[in-house]
Amino acid sequence: MRITIVLLWTLLAGSAFAAGPEYSNDPFGDSDFAGAPAIEDSGYPTLGRGEVSLLFATSMIDKYTKHLGGVLDFTYHFSDTMGAALSVGMLNGQLTNIVTDPAGVIGNKITKCTEVGGCDINPDLPDYAQMTGMIDAIFEWSPFYGKINMVSELDASMQIYYLAGLGVNGTRNIEASNPVSAADYTLSAQGFGAGGFLDGMKVNGLVGAGIRFFFLERLALRAEFRDLVFFDKFDFDKDGVEDSYASHHWFGQFGLSFLLF
Repeated sequence: MRITIVLLWTLLAGSAFAAGPEYSNDPFGDSDFAGAPAIEDSGYPTLGRGEVSLLFATSMIDKYTKHLGGVLDFTYHFSDTMGAALSVGMLNGQLTNIVTDPAGVIGNKITKCTEVGGCDINPDLPDYAQMTGMIDAIFEWSPFYGKINMVSELDASMQIYYLAGLGVNGTRNIEASNPVSAADYTLSAQGFGAGGFLDGMKVNGLVGAGIRFFFLERLALRAEFRDLVFFDKFDFDKDGVEDSYASHHWFGQFGLSFLLF
């Protein structure tokens, strides 16, 4: 036993003073690690480059209205992690089933109108205004950049970013008339482009987050989430005086980005 302990201590002492293996920054001789480290090296640098994005937009967490549309976005990356963008979008709003179903808001009003001999069937709801268009100036911060190793031949990278901005947007209000039944009535200002681009203009703010997936030198996939908010008025306590409130509209956007110069 004593001999075993002595041998063990001898081995440990020898290993403590033994030289470690020599480090090589190119162990396979293929120069893969000869440059900057993989994490620091950006395969798709954006510094000093412009970016044009075409994004499909759809509203999320819908209550009384829902939206579909498109957004054209131009971003200039003035540093490795920051950029400034101008975003222009057109939207088509529609009423949700909560409002339009026979048992919904308008259907209930029509039923009561039949019972009492006629009344106004227009919905009296907050967050009811539909958005028609928007122009926003945006600041973008991209603190996270990483690489995705799918296969050795495909050099893919991703960039996570946050955004905040100010702008204006158009609104329209849908009116209901000519009730025949709970499922048969007329709605005004329906269809893409109805109500103008910036009519009923509101000043808005927005915040959001997104991600870019770079697969080619100039082309990237882009997806993001935005919360656009503007101030509107509604008589919540039914005292005849309208109260100001923040009307939130959440959008998911995805599409393609093309990097310039």
